[in-house]
Amino acid sequence: MADTTYRNANSDSALCLQRRVLLDHGICLIEKISSGGQGTVYRAMDQHSNPCAVKVIAKQISQRTGMVSAAQTLSVKREAVLLKMVKHPSSLQFLGFLEDEKHWYILTELLQGPDLFDLVCSSSFTENEILMFARQLCHLLHYLHTHGIAHRDVKLENVMCVQPKSMKVKLIDYGLAHSNELDGFDLVSSHPGTLVYKAPELVRGDRDFDPRPSDMWSLGSMIYTACSGEYAFKGDSNDILAESILHAPVEFSAKVFKGHPADQESH
Repeated sequence: MADTTYRNANSDSALCLQRRVLLDHGICLIEKISSGGQGTVYRAMDQHSNPCAVKVIAKQISQRTGMVSAAQTLSVKREAVLLKMVKHPSSLQFLGFLEDEKHWYILTELLQGPDLFDLVCSSSFTENEILMFARQLCHLLHYLHTHGIAHRDVKLENVMCVQPKSMKVKLIDYGLAHSNELDGFDLVSSHPGTLVYKAPELVRGDRDFDPRPSDMWSLGSMIYTACSGEYAFKGDSNDILAESILHAPVEFSAKVFKGHPADQESH
């Protein structure tokens, strides 16, 4: 079989991706995996030909002063430090942090496999599969919360299924996370995240609240969707969805909930 990894790494398009600071540390970019508002993620190889991922974040440089945005610098370096702090088998693992004049580079393990949102859209889960991934995420959130960290964007799209047969999962994207240690305070008044997974205190815009319980609400919303294939709360607009989260009861009328052992025992 041809060595396609070598060929791809040395193709013209791959050569255009290379950055001097990465090459100096033995890191070779292979191809773009995804792109978003916070940066572009590439598949890469280290100097020992081990796969890894590199998140490339362009520095916001003022045309007037020629200086990099202080707020962006704090945010990016904070994300790298927080990732380095988290050492748990169900979390994305940090490998390193580099920068040059125009970019920052966050190096992590390369996670291969679909996210849970893709799996929900393409198939259905058994009860055991849901219990397996929920157990891992509960352990991880307990670990994070015990260490004063709230993820603040727990959702199906941020959970990678790295071993589908055994439902081994990993939580990614700590860009919105809060850390008591790094931020210097326990309570927050900001409300980031994805609306359909948001807890009521986030939707209401509460001030001075502990963000960690909100992660558990989001996990519950995830599990509901994994069970039923539908969101726990719905709305044709953000305003209607927010009103549903605040006031609508959770419906368990879907067929999948009818055969739950707890229902049978209650009868």
